[in-house]
Amino acid sequence: MRSVQRVDKCLAAACLVISRHAKFCEGARAMRLLLVTPIYPPTRGGIQTLLYQLTASLPGTDVKVITAKERGWEAHDASSGQLIKRVWVPEVSPLIRNAMFNFAALGALYGWRPDVVLCGHIVASPASWMIAKRFKAAHVVYAYGREIGIRPALAAWALRRSNAAIAISAYTRGELLAAAHGATLPPIHVVSPGVNLPDDIGRCDASRPTVLTVARMRDWYKGHDRLLDALPLVIQEVPNVHWVVIGEGKIRAELERRAKAAALLGNVSFLGEVDEDVKESWLSCAHVFAMPSRYPEDEAGGEGFGIVYLEAGARGLPSVASNIGAPTEVVVDGKTGILVDADSPPAIAAALIRLLTDADYARKLGSAARRRVETGFTWELVGQQLHSVLDEVAIAQSGP
Repeated sequence: MRSVQRVDKCLAAACLVISRHAKFCEGARAMRLLLVTPIYPPTRGGIQTLLYQLTASLPGTDVKVITAKERGWEAHDASSGQLIKRVWVPEVSPLIRNAMFNFAALGALYGWRPDVVLCGHIVASPASWMIAKRFKAAHVVYAYGREIGIRPALAAWALRRSNAAIAISAYTRGELLAAAHGATLPPIHVVSPGVNLPDDIGRCDASRPTVLTVARMRDWYKGHDRLLDALPLVIQEVPNVHWVVIGEGKIRAELERRAKAAALLGNVSFLGEVDEDVKESWLSCAHVFAMPSRYPEDEAGGEGFGIVYLEAGARGLPSVASNIGAPTEVVVDGKTGILVDADSPPAIAAALIRLLTDADYARKLGSAARRRVETGFTWELVGQQLHSVLDEVAIAQSGP
């Protein structure tokens, strides 16, 4: 008799799970996801790219985006294939702009009830939380890394008011836990970013031994200064080395001044912000990718993941990266690149010299980096992982 009762209980539990899941199953309507984010393409950046690619890669999901109007948004939205609602926010200080975006976003959704509200940046969490509360939807917060160090109190506030959080790395998950100071938290899932695999990975090989860095030149933690300090050591072994730097920002002028003072302009090209085709060309022609990001005490946050390491790997490039923090989750030391002390120019130089002078070794690491991306970091795979998390959260929120 007891065994029959246990079977009945199991069947009842199974039926409950099935009934909760039914509305998202084949033959029923797709899960509805609302993304609330102040930054989104056509503006450039790692977060913008991640959010666009993820929402475009989610299987079986109806997605709507609430974001700010930016230059070129009409052409982008017309060709995106996504349902995007833009709100106007004036060009004012970041604090006021974020507040005004939250206010505008609250009135931007009507006639569409989401199952999950995804906060694409913690500065939008007041609006995303209130929208989720209004529609009794699940509230999920996306976390990247640096923004947590800049706004730890807001990150903790948003996390406490979510049903789940998604961190782009184990490092970022640790930053969220630290910001919460031991408070009871919802589940924090780690879902790494991805990349699109190029159709053609044929190498063009630049005429000179070429080291490539692609990073915004806004903060010193990306490692531009340490690479510049390492360059004279590399030149001693590889005199015609060429360091190509793609990216723009406030530290560029200082780096150019230092390069000129050290008589290194013949070995360095600061290209600034370039079109995607130009970036792709350099990724295909360079011999090594280098971005030794570090975590300095005088700068908030640091590298939360580093999608550009994956972009380099997808094109068969080995990377030189930091041996601490999030880069260690992307670059496998001695397998897909070389991890170094990012504060040590001699260590950085030694890694670059090894990869520039040992073509077979560099080719071996680059091929392994490509395979690693293919098997674990395509947007299709990442979209499936994210969908699984969101589906689980939506089912739990919907109740029996």
